[in-house]
Amino acid sequence: MEKDEIKFQVGGAIADEIKNAREKRGWTLYKLAEKSGIPAGNLHRIENGLSCPRVDTVQRICYALKIEISFPLKI
Repeated sequence: MEKDEIKFQVGGAIADEIKNAREKRGWTLYKLAEKSGIPAGNLHRIENGLSCPRVDTVQRICYALKIEISFPLKI
């Protein structure tokens, strides 16, 4: 498996977890942006698997959503 393929799969798994947690709370992307300090456009790209977020970005999102993403992810 190539590095880019792994990055894509990890980014997708994280995206699914974040989107599910956000929707479970009934939050819009704008609400999560407000709570996390991450622009809604960046969150959109993360949730749609177009961007693999850095660890510190994931931490900020998780803190805002009050969730933990543990490894191994289901990829």
